[in-house]
Amino acid sequence: MSVIFLGPPGVGKGTQSEIFAKNNGFIHITTGNLLRKFSQGSSELAKTVKEKMDSGALVNDDLVFKILVEYLKSFTTKKVIFDGIPRNVEQAITLAGVIKDAGIKISHVINFCIDEDILSKRILGRFVCNDCLATYNEFFNRTKLDGVCDYCGSESFSKRSDDNDTSLKLRLKLFKTNNSGIKRFYAENGLLYEISADRDPICISKDINSICNTR
Repeated sequence: MSVIFLGPPGVGKGTQSEIFAKNNGFIHITTGNLLRKFSQGSSELAKTVKEKMDSGALVNDDLVFKILVEYLKSFTTKKVIFDGIPRNVEQAITLAGVIKDAGIKISHVINFCIDEDILSKRILGRFVCNDCLATYNEFFNRTKLDGVCDYCGSESFSKRSDDNDTSLKLRLKLFKTNNSGIKRFYAENGLLYEISADRDPICISKDINSICNTR
């Protein structure tokens, strides 16, 4: 069994993916992290990828899947969570072929739903400790002592370069344009489930476990 988590940026797919993967022995694959790692390279292609990501634009599908295929080859397990892919119907079709070749079968596709105003605050307000990587939010989860990490005491923080209003608007526009088609694609195959992401993370995790234990 492998699963796909769908939803807009900042909805909590990553957090829930990590929880589910840890508790159930899955590999968590997020193309966002794969691409960010690739974009740190010194090649011209890496620089192009970084520019696209910083502006909120999508990276070329051919490159996304080239990186993904190589990453899948490094694992023997067939229990995978795909987080952040597919982002359009074409990617869904390509992914179906890639995972088939890798001997992976998708059993559930979970779409995370959330109010756009709350989503915007989640994204624009998030920041991370540069030393221990603890994540915070200016609106929902500030440090106990202003400017000091709760866990390691560091005073060094940063935000993702694409967490800005201009980039967010473009990312959400692209998501809305593509997500309806992706949902229809998986619904037609009897794989789609939807849950509300505007709740306590523990409740969301329970819903995910309940859904994935139905087959």
